[in-house]
Amino acid sequence: MPEMTALVETAGTVSSLFVSGALLAFSAGGVSTCKLAVKHSPVLAAQQWLEVFNRCHKIGTPMVVFSAGCFAWLKYKTNNNVFLAAATSCLCIVPYTLLFLSGPEKILFPAASMKEKTLSSPNPGDVERALGQWGAFNMLRTLFSLAGGMTVLLSKVYGA
Repeated sequence: MPEMTALVETAGTVSSLFVSGALLAFSAGGVSTCKLAVKHSPVLAAQQWLEVFNRCHKIGTPMVVFSAGCFAWLKYKTNNNVFLAAATSCLCIVPYTLLFLSGPEKILFPAASMKEKTLSSPNPGDVERALGQWGAFNMLRTLFSLAGGMTVLLSKVYGA
């Protein structure tokens, strides 16, 4: 394998696995922290979640695009379907996000934009439930980039 393809393969694999770990950390740590604030203030909990969401989006989106781009380029250069599978796995985050995360986000985004002490405060139970759903769905989302990186990694180990 020429040096450039090895470098791109390493970059794609590392970035894919990094995204998986970052999403897991944001889901487990970030959402757990937000849930602590729900009883005190559902608005504050939703605002904290929005910070987690924004950080997750700013880190995850470019890294997933980068890793999928690396794998797509490798598919083009090598005609190896392992790279097509890895790129597809990484990009499956997009439809999954649209399908599963939009429900909890319909509750959390409006709650995050509210002011404290208003007459129309969000229901703490709804916010807590939405945080739990978003965290669980986001944790499952880590599997897409993990599968992409592991597909390439295991193909090297087992010589596919």
